[in-house]
Order: sequence, then C-alpha cells, then structure tokens
Amino acid sequence: MTTGVAAKVSKGAAWMISSQAIDTVVATLATMVLSRLLLPEDFGLTSLALTLVAILTLLRSFSFDLVLIQRQGATRDDYDTAWTFGLLFSIVIALLLVLVAKPFAVYYKDARLVHVVMFIALTNVLEGAQNIGIVDFRKDLLFAREFTFVVLRRIGGFAITVVLAVLFRNYWSLVIGTVLGQALSTLLSYVMHPYRPRFQTSSWREIFGFSKWNAVNSVAHAMSLRAGDFLIAKLGGFAGLGLFKLADGIGFLTSSALGAPVNRAVYPGYAMTAHDRPRLRDAFYRVTAFNALIVLPAGIGMAAVADSLCKVALGEQFQAAAPLIAVLAIRGLIHALVSNVPYVYLALGKPQLASYSLIARAIILLPLLWLGLVHFGVFGAACAFTASMVLEIPIHLFLAHQQLDVQVGAFLRSLWRPAIASAVMAVAVRAVTVSWPPPLEKPALVARLIALVLVGVVTYVVTVLALWALSGRPRSAERMVIDGARERLAAWTGRTENA
Repeated sequence: MTTGVAAKVSKGAAWMISSQAIDTVVATLATMVLSRLLLPEDFGLTSLALTLVAILTLLRSFSFDLVLIQRQGATRDDYDTAWTFGLLFSIVIALLLVLVAKPFAVYYKDARLVHVVMFIALTNVLEGAQNIGIVDFRKDLLFAREFTFVVLRRIGGFAITVVLAVLFRNYWSLVIGTVLGQALSTLLSYVMHPYRPRFQTSSWREIFGFSKWNAVNSVAHAMSLRAGDFLIAKLGGFAGLGLFKLADGIGFLTSSALGAPVNRAVYPGYAMTAHDRPRLRDAFYRVTAFNALIVLPAGIGMAAVADSLCKVALGEQFQAAAPLIAVLAIRGLIHALVSNVPYVYLALGKPQLASYSLIARAIILLPLLWLGLVHFGVFGAACAFTASMVLEIPIHLFLAHQQLDVQVGAFLRSLWRPAIASAVMAVAVRAVTVSWPPPLEKPALVARLIALVLVGVVTYVVTVLALWALSGRPRSAERMVIDGARERLAAWTGRTENA
C-alpha cells in the first residue's frame, strides 16, 4: 500500500474496531438482558427459522458490494444493476419462504415455525431495498460514516428487541425485533447517503462475472455453518440449538468484534494495491501480525473465564453454555486469524480461491459435526466446529503461498510473541481461578470476574512487551500499537491544552 492509503486504512481499522467494540458491548448487553427474559427454546426456535431464511438467501448471495469495491471504476449503471438484482432476488426469496414455511414446520413438528418463517421473510425484502450507495463508505475509506451507520443500527435494533422482550416474554420479541431492526437499517441507509438507486440491468454481465464466485463462497459458507443448525435442532432439540447459538455468539466475539472490523477496513486498501504483489504480501503480513496481537489474548482469555462469565452474565437456564463458550472461543480466534486471507483473494480478483477453502471446510465439518452430536451432544458439535477450523489453516496457507509467495515461517513469526504471552496469561488466570472459588453472592461474583480479566490483561501486556523488548524492539505490530497510542495521546493532550 502507498503511505497515504496505508494511513487511511490504519485510521479505518481504528474506526471499525471502535464501531465493533460498541457493537460488541451492545450485543453483550442484549444477551445478558434477553437471557433473563427468554428461554433457550425461544432462541432455538428463532435461530432455526433464521437458518432457513439464510439458506434460501443464498439465491441472492452474490456480494455485490464487494464487486463494487473491487471495481475501482464502477459506474452508476453498475451500482443500479447491483441494487436492482439484489431487490428482485430478495422478493423471490420472500415468496419461496412463504411456500416452504408449512413443510418446514411439519418436518420439525412445531406449528409455530409457519408464522415465524413467514414474518422473518420480510427481512429479505427490506434488506434488498437497502441503499446501495452506502458501499461508498468502505470503497472511499469513509470509515467515520460507516462507524455511525453501524452503531446507530445496532443500538436501535437492541432497543427495539429489549422493549419487545419485556412486553412479550417469548420468541416473538426476537422475531419482530429482527424485522424492525432491518427496517431501521434500511431507513438509515437512505438518510445517511444521498444516492438514490433506480431500476437498471445494463451491467449484469460485468456484475455477475465477478459475483458468481461470491455466490459459491456463500453456499459453501452456509453449508459449513448453517447446515449445522439443522442437525443440532434435529438431534439436540430447540433448547440445544438455542444453547449452542448463544454460546457461539459469545465465543465468536473474538472474530466478529476484533478480526472482522480490521478485515473490512483493509480490504479497500488491498484492492488498491493488488497490482503490486510484494506490497500486498507485506500488507498481509502486517495485518496478520496486528490481528494476532489482539485476537489471540481475547480468544484464549474468553475461554479461560467462560465459567465465570456465564455465572455473571447469563441466567441460570444458560449455565450449561460455559464449556461450549470455552471451545467456541478458540474457534473464534482461529477464524479471526485466517479470515484475512480470503480478502486477499478478492482483491486479486480471484474469489474462486475463497470458494475452494470454504468447500473444504464444509467437507471437513459435516462428518465431524454428525459424529460429535451423536456421541457427545451439543458439546460435541462445538468441538467439531473448532476442529474443522483448525484443519482449515493449512489450506489457507497453501493458497496464500501460491498467490503471494507467503512463507509459513514468516506467518508464524507474526504469531509467536502473542501466542506465548497468551499462554502465560491463561496459566495466570487459571491459577487465580483455582485459588479463588466462586462465591455465592452476585456482587462478589462480578468482582471475581473483573479481577480475572485484569489479571489476564496485565499478564498479557507485560509478557508480550517483554518478549518484544527481548527481540530487539522490531518494527512490528507492537511498535504500530505503541506509536498509534502515543500519537493519540499527544493529540488528546494538545486538544486539552488548547482548550
């Protein structure tokens, strides 16, 4: 990346991480509140309906936004064509959902699914109508606007769902909250961007030429993730699926809250420098190192405090989620590390490479998932998801080596200091956990959790800085974080003094 682009991407990553941090806080609050108002069965019923919607939504999963970002010279016709087909596909999917709702409910022997599926079908139409112009927030590196859009959407959706949960105290609060949350998102897209799409199909060849592989990616992704929901619901029941989805949402925070915003920020920069393979490779190494520095301690720390977290944050009916969270947190951190690689493929205009890895993931996961569910129940399902993610790592490294001459040794060098520091942190947290049994009083439980988190943070920071100093203080991710913190502190101090 050029210096100017790199600076913008760095600021963009900061914006995306900030927005995702707020998003995570709001999502965590929602989980804490809803777990005390609803039952695992409510989460499971809604999750199963959303899984059916997600599977049929594959019919429009062409990721037109990624096409528009990758095509630096995209025209208005390209934007309008992408919006038109997105909306048309969404309407068709909504009609299909209405048709399959009854057979789906019969298969799972629960008549409630009929109306739930039909109602959630509205989200597809609303999402398809969303303003395509907001793609420019990422394409033009306008991350402050993206930040505002994401935060307003999440806070609004949270408020709506919590109010409905207080009123209804059942699964309908989740169902209606999903629809109204998407309606809010669509409304915000038109308020925050002046672009007004119109019906147009003239650029369909250009759009679909790139997007067909994005559709394959989505199908493979759904097969490796969503198909598991059908198996869990059938073999573990709605309560088992609800428990798994709640644990997966918490355990996956490492990837969604930390890895995902970085990837969203760096992809436009990757696309701008895709013509220069050495620069793109160097950028990939830097992003991997930065991701490792933050996601390794977050994921391992989440696993270490999973039991205490459940006791504090969730209701009594969700205490069985603790071991699931511990296992799925490891899956989340691995996903956060490897999910950067497909963005390189997309920047290079080779989305089919991402398809290959996702298809491999599905082939690996589904047999493991079946065996895990049959022999170990929902906990076995969690182990299967994590194991399949581990087995996916060499596939990504092989493809990255082919395309960018990424070396395994260089990749591992970006991980070793955070990995060792995270291991030391886990030992320290475990020692405190064993020596300090969980008290019965809730305030004492909260204090214990805060103490465990502080022990983990201090141990990790001290250890990783010590290892960095012993390594000769290289210009690495640690240096980037330190320099960034100094710049922000200097800017804040300057503003304070001026005030």
